[in-house]
Amino acid sequence: VSTQSTWGKLNYANFPAYARYFRKIYDAYKQNGVQFDAFTVQNEPQFEPGSYPGMKYEWYDELNFVRGNLYNELKDTGVKILSLDHNWDVDWYPKAVMKEGRPYYAGSAWHCYGGNPSAMSSMYEMFPDKGIYLTECTSTQDNVGFGGNMRWYMQNLFIGGTKNYAKTVLFWSLALDPSGNPHAGGCANCRGVVTINQGNGAVQYNEEFYAIAHFARFVWPGAKRVATTNSQDGKFIGVAFVNTNGQKALVVLNQGDSTGTFKVVWAGKSIYHQIPSNGVATVFW
Repeated sequence: VSTQSTWGKLNYANFPAYARYFRKIYDAYKQNGVQFDAFTVQNEPQFEPGSYPGMKYEWYDELNFVRGNLYNELKDTGVKILSLDHNWDVDWYPKAVMKEGRPYYAGSAWHCYGGNPSAMSSMYEMFPDKGIYLTECTSTQDNVGFGGNMRWYMQNLFIGGTKNYAKTVLFWSLALDPSGNPHAGGCANCRGVVTINQGNGAVQYNEEFYAIAHFARFVWPGAKRVATTNSQDGKFIGVAFVNTNGQKALVVLNQGDSTGTFKVVWAGKSIYHQIPSNGVATVFW
C-alpha cells in the first residue's frame, strides 16, 4: 500500500482500498460489541517511523483521502473523522485541512510531544464548531518524580488541555510490564497508567493513574467546563466542570514551591483548602 516497505506515503491508487479497510475494521469491531467514537487517518502523519509501520501524510493527501474515499465509507456509521493526531507544534496541518475539508471532519486530535496546548485554542478560535481531542501523551520509566510529573500533567493535559478546549485526555498505554512491554517498535521504555508484573501479578499505580482519577471520578460524560480564575499570585491554577445532574467538580494544582492554601468561591459560599507544592486536589459538591 505504501511507497516503502514499512513507511513512506500511501499510493493514491490505493486510497479506495484503504478506505474499505477502515470500514472493515469498524464492522468487525461492531460485530464483537465494540463501538468506535472516532477515527483518525494516521498516527502522527508528519512523522515517518523507522522501527514500526507508519506512513507520512501531507495535509492535502489526508484531505483528498477523506473527502474522496473515507467519508463516504463511514458516513452511515456515525463515527467521527478527526484530522491530525500529532503534536501541538504542527497546528498548521489541521488548519489547512479544515479550511477546505470542514464538512468532512468532526474535529482534530492532538499529541503532547511538541509545542504548547494553546495551539488547541488557536484551532478552536478558527473552527469553533469542531471538536478538540487530546489523544496521546506518555511518560517514560526514567522520568521519575511523582510530584513533578503530576504538575506537568495538570499544567499541560488535564487543566491546561481542557482549558484549551480539549474534550478528552488520553494516555498512550493503559498497562505495561516493568520492561515496557508489550510494544511493537517505537518507545521501548514508555510507562503505562499502571505497571503489571506478570510474574507475581503485582500492580503498580503510576502518577498517570492518579492524574486521571482526579478527573474521571468526578467529571462525567456530558459535563460542561465553566469559567474559573486562578490565584492572583499564580500559585494555584484550576479548572471546573458542571455535570449533567448539576454536581460540580473543581481540580486545583499548587504549582508553587511551597505548601499553600487556596480559596474556592461559588454562589456566595467559600471554602479553604491546603495542599503541598505539586499537590492536586479535587473539590466536589
